[in-house]
Amino acid sequence: MDCEKTYNKIVTSTKAYFNNAGFSKAVIGLSGGLDSSLTAFVLVDALGKENVTGLFLPENGESKSQDHVDALAVAKSLGIAFEEISIEKIVKSIEQSVKWNQNKIAEMNLRARARMVLLYNFANSLNALVVGTSNKSELMLGYFTKHGDGAADVLPFQNIFKTGLFAIAKCKGLPANIIEKQPSAGLAPEQTDAKELGASYSEIDSVLEAIEQGKSAEELKNEFDAGLVESLLKRIATNKHKQKEGCQCLP
Repeated sequence: MDCEKTYNKIVTSTKAYFNNAGFSKAVIGLSGGLDSSLTAFVLVDALGKENVTGLFLPENGESKSQDHVDALAVAKSLGIAFEEISIEKIVKSIEQSVKWNQNKIAEMNLRARARMVLLYNFANSLNALVVGTSNKSELMLGYFTKHGDGAADVLPFQNIFKTGLFAIAKCKGLPANIIEKQPSAGLAPEQTDAKELGASYSEIDSVLEAIEQGKSAEELKNEFDAGLVESLLKRIATNKHKQKEGCQCLP
């Protein structure tokens, strides 16, 4: 991958998307992680720093203080507006309102959807678009919350695997602590993508690229760890319903 060429193409496509849609402002959930940080860089280059706002949306006991430090540092370095709003009251209000027992998945997804409610409320109030941070690896696996982090108006990195984002982040000079941070959705204590997916993104993306090339399950198992292949294929099949998530994405 030519990192600079790929990055510039995404910036150009993002700018064109906003122009065609008739919007000039963007809001992004700035988590302190690599994906949202790199997306913020794209938005500033595409729209100008005065047109970008990052919202840091923590929940007491769930969001790490280092994430706040990193998100704020990115916002300051880019010169974009930054707001912090806790989702705690929203989450507690819903949990106290329902009459059924929530399982862990419901509890985790509630947090992602509470964040998206705030992002869209902000966007509607300022005539902005919500920009998502999901990448190709997550989208292929359905590793996102439907109507949560998957519900964005545009996904600049929808065609870039996670390993590609690491490469672009290094090219653009993102802070090392953000690049080296364990990827996590931040929906539960000590949650990491690797723990949930059963492997690192370098291992996962190799399999996903082979799947995209049309290799059969048998071929995949001969080339990669059979257990990992089985797990990823099962996840893809189980999450097919998520492919209907209504996001207008870049080509």
